[in-house]
Amino acid sequence: MESLTTTANANIEELLDKILDYLKTPKFWISLGILIVAVILWQVLRRVRKNYFKKNGKEASTASHVAFDIARYIFIFVVLIVLMQLNGINVTALVTGLGIFSIIVGLALQDFLKDIIMGAHILSDKFFKVGDVIRYGDVEGEVISFNIRTTKIQLVSTFDIMTISNRNLDQITVLSDVVDLDISIPYNIDPKKVNDTMRIITKQIKKVDLVTDAVYKGTCAFKESAVAYKLRYWTSPKATRYEVSRSVHRIVQEQLIAAGIPFAYNHLNVEFVNPQILKDHESQEETE
Repeated sequence: MESLTTTANANIEELLDKILDYLKTPKFWISLGILIVAVILWQVLRRVRKNYFKKNGKEASTASHVAFDIARYIFIFVVLIVLMQLNGINVTALVTGLGIFSIIVGLALQDFLKDIIMGAHILSDKFFKVGDVIRYGDVEGEVISFNIRTTKIQLVSTFDIMTISNRNLDQITVLSDVVDLDISIPYNIDPKKVNDTMRIITKQIKKVDLVTDAVYKGTCAFKESAVAYKLRYWTSPKATRYEVSRSVHRIVQEQLIAAGIPFAYNHLNVEFVNPQILKDHESQEETE
């Protein structure tokens, strides 16, 4: 037990001696100087980015976020390489000797790399920008920030903040200012009466605040138990869309009730048969 304690103490003393010797070498002071300069340059880079964002507003924020992220990764990579080379670490041999570890790390970073690649696609193809409203799954939100890995949106319904990985680009839809409303009416209602009522509804929708235009498109589909009629109106896809939608639905409901036109709904017809008739029918089949 004493021998193990002595060996451990000797190792600690040897390590401390090496650290003290390193602190006395020019390599340490040069490395410290590089770190100080790197921190200063990093703060300058952040200040430049912040000023650029303030000057150009939301229109340039998408590009500035991505450029800042790319510059950050390059900057950190260069500083690490310089420090390792300065302290006698052979970077080439280190990379070559990683072997299977590099493959494991590469697999672990697949999603990270996908985010970066898709982020570059979003930027180069201008798929969306800060201020646009997008749909991701069942939620809709305004893009409030974007970087090379993630997109952050504010939900238009609850104003919650949600972060989306850029690799999910194929699940994102950019919303326009067009809104289609399909209204199902039972088959037994006179089409002329429906069309006249829909035109009245369209005129009422045009008067709603934040609605820029509205048109009645006519019959759009024949369903199992109803005919679908389409109304189209134009409004901002942002948070005000929900307020407009409520106003539009209220107009539709009031006008259909006033015209005596019911909404179509799924229903089940049940026919009751006299048990005696059913019994007589079965007896007749047995006789035959």
